[in-house]
Amino acid sequence: MSAQLNIRAVDDVTVVGFADRSKLDASTVDEISGALLGLVAAGSRPRIVLDMVDVHFVSSPALSLLLSLRRAADDAGGEVVLCALRSEVQRLLRITRLDKVFLSFDTLEAALARFRPSA
Repeated sequence: MSAQLNIRAVDDVTVVGFADRSKLDASTVDEISGALLGLVAAGSRPRIVLDMVDVHFVSSPALSLLLSLRRAADDAGGEVVLCALRSEVQRLLRITRLDKVFLSFDTLEAALARFRPSA
């Protein structure tokens, strides 16, 4: 596990937080890409929530990494969703039209509910 990531399991969902980081920039991508992509390789049908509550900035290389993670999860029959996006990150996703690619939720609890069976 990367020192920059806080990875934990909640039921059968992997929740990834970004520890002590307010920016996902090129140097951060180099540090975390192996760990993030490894989450997909580690299991079948990976279900991943990226908790973005502490992220204030996302660079182009970081967007590319998020897309690679999503593609890998899709190929494995899984899913990646985002939660707790700050307004500046939401704006970036809208501008790049990635808001149409990623499901995002206001809270971690709402994102986790995405993966719970319907009652």
